[in-house]
Amino acid sequence: MVPAAPVERVVSTLGAGDALLAAFIDGHSRGLPPVEALRRATVFAAAKLSAVGGAAGFLDATELDRRHTT
Repeated sequence: MVPAAPVERVVSTLGAGDALLAAFIDGHSRGLPPVEALRRATVFAAAKLSAVGGAAGFLDATELDRRHTT
């Protein structure tokens, strides 16, 4: 089981599931083991939950990797 990444404040769930799946596929395609790819994906989805709008809240790869490793 992989726990959810912490979220300061949930403002919208719009696109969070899609963000989780996309980030998981990205991590897995980069060679991460499935559980680690899912941990990384929860960080990406948590950022999406903190933003309003379908196109807001996405992290670039550098910021995602930084947040995932801290």
